[in-house]
Amino acid sequence: MGAALIGHEPGLLHCAAASRGLFNASYVVFLLFGPKLLESLDQSAVAAAGAICIASWIMIVSTKTQTCRFCAISRTDPFQNF
Repeated sequence: MGAALIGHEPGLLHCAAASRGLFNASYVVFLLFGPKLLESLDQSAVAAAGAICIASWIMIVSTKTQTCRFCAISRTDPFQNF
């Protein structure tokens, strides 16, 4: 029932999927190795965990903000088909 992709849309779709996949992979690496890296730089375990937590929340909020800005600019609802 979906609309067919035309022109350059399949390429854009693959580019978006690849960039999102790289973003998710880098986020996992950040969560796995960030605290140990900060601890190796003479931060306490609590300070390192706190810094990773705050950075994670900033990333979540900024991603949501950018999505809202995109929707306002393009005047589309990304969740209209769900």
